[in-house]
Amino acid sequence: MGTATSIGGPPTAMVWQRLGGVRLCATTGAFFLVGSLRSPAALTAAGAVGAHPLRRTAPLAPAALTVAVAGAAVLVAQQSV
Repeated sequence: MGTATSIGGPPTAMVWQRLGGVRLCATTGAFFLVGSLRSPAALTAAGAVGAHPLRRTAPLAPAALTVAVAGAAVLVAQQSV
């Protein structure tokens, strides 16, 4: 749904509305990680995205991952204080 409409959050929020705190964060994080990895693969398989854009954006993946890990580390550090 996120690929088609760019708003995958509201439907998942309705499904997981009774989860709380840490479990909700972990569940949504895992859901969006899998979705973010599957969407480009599905679009490529369907022919909607060619090899050229993938080659141009692939070098950005490590930087995006680094920023995400750094942000998570900051949040974990803040919670343990």
